[in-house]
Amino acid sequence: MTNQTDQTHQISEEFAPRWTGCAGMFNEGNGLDSRQNEEVHYRKHGVLGKEWGPALSLSEYRAKATQHLDNLDAGEIVELCQAEDVAVVKFNLKTGDLGIARRDDGTIKTYFRPGDVQYVLRKLQDGLWGSPDIVDGFELNPPSDELSQDPEQRYLLERLEVLSLEVATQSHGVVDQFLRSEPSSQDLLSLVARISECRFLAFELRRRVLTSEQEDVVFALRKRIAIANASLQGLERHRGTALVAAIRAGVDLRALDQSELWRNATDVVGDAEMFGSALDERQALAFILMELRILQFTGRLRDLELDTWEQQLRKSDLYLRKHFYTLARRHGYHEANLVVPEDFFWRRMAPVEAEAPGVV
Repeated sequence: MTNQTDQTHQISEEFAPRWTGCAGMFNEGNGLDSRQNEEVHYRKHGVLGKEWGPALSLSEYRAKATQHLDNLDAGEIVELCQAEDVAVVKFNLKTGDLGIARRDDGTIKTYFRPGDVQYVLRKLQDGLWGSPDIVDGFELNPPSDELSQDPEQRYLLERLEVLSLEVATQSHGVVDQFLRSEPSSQDLLSLVARISECRFLAFELRRRVLTSEQEDVVFALRKRIAIANASLQGLERHRGTALVAAIRAGVDLRALDQSELWRNATDVVGDAEMFGSALDERQALAFILMELRILQFTGRLRDLELDTWEQQLRKSDLYLRKHFYTLARRHGYHEANLVVPEDFFWRRMAPVEAEAPGVV
């Protein structure tokens, strides 16, 4: 009897839950975006399968999945690791609920009720799932120092690390503003710009051959960014009207400011600090429109008329191109090798005093 008790305790320790950080949204998969993938799982398990009864709504299904995957109660939850992709698997011994989430960004892969523990045991016996110890030694937050001798690659890694730290905290602040009915267009658009830049940086890194250490860094940073993305998507669902109004007001103002600034830039921009700030603002606006365009391609935020703003920017960029190199020479800018989207011609220059990676 004592041996059986010890064995049960050992199993409990081995499979005790330790992972948390569910993003509260489904991952993309099989040609579906996050929302479509969520609806497929909900229809299969919540509507057709009625695995939680006949009255479960989509929002309740999502909330139950998130709560389940964040549950750390060792008396209820067994945690495993899916061998093929190191995903988190959690099984509730009392309710029979089972959820799987990506370990890197916290997005939900599936949530359902297989019915009994035999489903889990078969996965274990087949070697498809194992204990959480599989990931021991896998550092989720490895330092990015000295990871690359290539200036462009190093710049991408370091910039992604900085932004990932900012967006997670910033997204909580933006959500809090909306909950208090005090949304700030400036804070919201700053978050959108950072999310967009993170998307670009991750895309550029995927185009390069990375070492295992560099892959680990990107793997860890994407989780923080996914949380910010989930916050923005949550606002779209629950504060959609206010979100669109805040974006529209903020972009209207920023586009107008750009038009007025660059028309008389050689007279208005009086020092290097102002020149740098103007370029930062133009870059932020470009990233904002890039992100909004991507979201519209996936069927989101369709009420925003991006063509109007993009046309305004094309006109103001005629003046930016006219005055840019005169101002760059005046304020000590020189050619740099920073990695930016092709259209961001103004970021081909950097101030002399800045030790930017890749300066030639």
